[in-house]
Amino acid sequence: MTPAAMIDKRIKWLEVVGNKVKASILNNEITISAWPYLNEKGELVNFVSENKSAFGENAKTVKRKWSTPREAHRASYTVPFLRSTGKDTKELVVGSTTTLTAYNIATGKPNWEYKLKWPDGKLLRAIGQPVEADGHILLYTGEGGTGRYMVSVTPTTDGNAKLDWDTKKGTPYVPGAVVVKDHAYWIGDDGIAGCMNIATGKMAWSERLLAKGVSASPILLGDQLLVIGEDGVCASFKATPTAMEKTSGAQLGEAVFATPAAANGKLYVRGADTLFCFKK
Repeated sequence: MTPAAMIDKRIKWLEVVGNKVKASILNNEITISAWPYLNEKGELVNFVSENKSAFGENAKTVKRKWSTPREAHRASYTVPFLRSTGKDTKELVVGSTTTLTAYNIATGKPNWEYKLKWPDGKLLRAIGQPVEADGHILLYTGEGGTGRYMVSVTPTTDGNAKLDWDTKKGTPYVPGAVVVKDHAYWIGDDGIAGCMNIATGKMAWSERLLAKGVSASPILLGDQLLVIGEDGVCASFKATPTAMEKTSGAQLGEAVFATPAAANGKLYVRGADTLFCFKK
């Protein structure tokens, strides 16, 4: 089925190559050329532009340096991160529902890739940002129900990545994880905090911290992690694998879904109706 947005008199269909179609569209006197990618059902799964992009009302036009298609399945919201591969070199690590891939930032070519092998054949959604510690890269996924899946992989020099371990229990879905030394810490969507040894995948501890749901990711403030629930309840705990040690708690009085930010000795929290700024 062709997406409604693709049925437009301004679109000129130019060439068909495998599962992609070259097209051009005239938009406000600007012609844009692109390759829409379709799956076997004829559904749009990717869109790669070949053209220049203009930034700002009167900005200069710049050439896109590179773009690369990725296998798509359901929407993913993970944030990529730059990973150091040497003294002066980095690669861009991108995680999604289908793959965990590292790209050469100069060329866009994959340095290595791990294709997720989903337990029970069920593909879950990736939202939280992948994280790295001691060469291990964690990607965690889930769904609105109880489905959870986390993998740890180690990149290799042959273009692939080796699976270290995986688990289907007790990991986060929407909130991200925070790495401190050799352990990962998180608050689950259900309010249960967890600490895991990154090398082994073994849980150091798991304990309820908040009574209701959580969407915001925890942030590290000194040696403590701050978490905020969707009902505005705040709590902090020490980043230690020994045991869950709660250090403080508070109530903002309104819903919070966004991750807080800290800068220049201040803490910023965006609530449903209010932007809060806290200072010691």
